[in-house]
Amino acid sequence: MDKRNATLKIALAQMTVTHGEVAPNLATICRMTAEAAQAGAQIVCFPELAQCGFYMKKETLNALAEPIEGPFVTKLQALAAEHHIHLLCGYAEAPTGEEALYNSCVLIDDEGKILENMRKIYLWGREKQRFTPGHRLPVVNTKLGRIGILNCYDAEYPETFRIEALKGAELILVGANWSFTGQSRWELQLSCNALCNLLFVAGVNIADQYCCGHSRVVAPDGRVIGTVHNEETVLITTIDFAEIEEQRAKIPYMTDFNPETFTMDALKTY
Repeated sequence: MDKRNATLKIALAQMTVTHGEVAPNLATICRMTAEAAQAGAQIVCFPELAQCGFYMKKETLNALAEPIEGPFVTKLQALAAEHHIHLLCGYAEAPTGEEALYNSCVLIDDEGKILENMRKIYLWGREKQRFTPGHRLPVVNTKLGRIGILNCYDAEYPETFRIEALKGAELILVGANWSFTGQSRWELQLSCNALCNLLFVAGVNIADQYCCGHSRVVAPDGRVIGTVHNEETVLITTIDFAEIEEQRAKIPYMTDFNPETFTMDALKTY
């Protein structure tokens, strides 16, 4: 079935995170997932590092990180299956048998199956001393549609959106810990990249003393069709995938795009 002719109800769980702990964050994730499911959402999305937050000592972060088969993701799988809802959530990943630590987000379907585990590619500031960068820009063919995933600073590079668009993404989900000082960039990046790639973008942020909130859903023409301010809340927005074809028929960005501009020759200075 062509999911571009279907509607999708998205829940963005803009939560307040307890930095340096897992239990209170997991309790919030459970509560907001239940709220999203009760509202009829088909997918609920949580911010970057919703598991433990970001603002803590490196030693604390290392101690809280888990492999994908650990108790945190296992609980998310059970939660998604219990509420029959797809779920995206950020966590600190320490793969079994590796020394590397990744800033990851896991996508789980409504039966509790892990569909994708995206590791943040672009690391901001001191993240470079904490995490290992990922290298994949996944687009997942789900029963809800073709979903791309980005993680916070990944969204500041237009190439990441374009690559996922070229891979067939209809909706790109962005989890974030985005600061107050960068709020204007957050809003612009989501809207501009939705428009430039003529697809839906949904960005979910943390709302606390460090992060600006303002989670939002943007349509393929750059319109913000759902947004909140800086409070803990679940934003419910319905999108219609038919809008993608409608906008691409009006604006020929994707058909006129020349992929050779991504080659090294095109990047040379003459």
